[in-house]
Amino acid sequence: MKKILTLVSLLLVFLQGNAYDYSGAVKEWGRLKLVGNQLCSESGQPIQLRGWSTFGYDNDFGKLYDDQGDFAKMKSYGANFARIAQYVNEFGRVNIDWVKNCIDYTAAEGMYCLVDWHILKLGNTNAGDYSGYDNFFREITQYVKGKGYVHVLYEICNEPNEDV
Repeated sequence: MKKILTLVSLLLVFLQGNAYDYSGAVKEWGRLKLVGNQLCSESGQPIQLRGWSTFGYDNDFGKLYDDQGDFAKMKSYGANFARIAQYVNEFGRVNIDWVKNCIDYTAAEGMYCLVDWHILKLGNTNAGDYSGYDNFFREITQYVKGKGYVHVLYEICNEPNEDV
């Protein structure tokens, strides 16, 4: 019986240690949900997200949003949300480590984040040059779950367009 109680106690300590202690909007609103067509806090109160997109990791303007200070500055301007735009074919490559870092940075700032698999180029979004979304989201969702995060939203395919 002592062994069982010890194991249960260790499990509870482990689970408490994995729960992320948020600040800001995430602490106030918790896990977001839809009530009808209204985005709401965990308790069902209507909320509004404010913020902007990272415009990718490495783009025509250089590297943007690549450290904690960038997200702290975003928050200082009133943002409670950041869209982490992972461009698929534009501006180089998929950078999953950068996305994970951005998730961590927004968590530390108490901001929500939207992980965006972003497509700009016209064409079939199921074509081979867009492949990898399944592995990308599998790795990101496992990362988010492992950290105990509740502040992450997903945009499976931004700007999808018809096959021309």
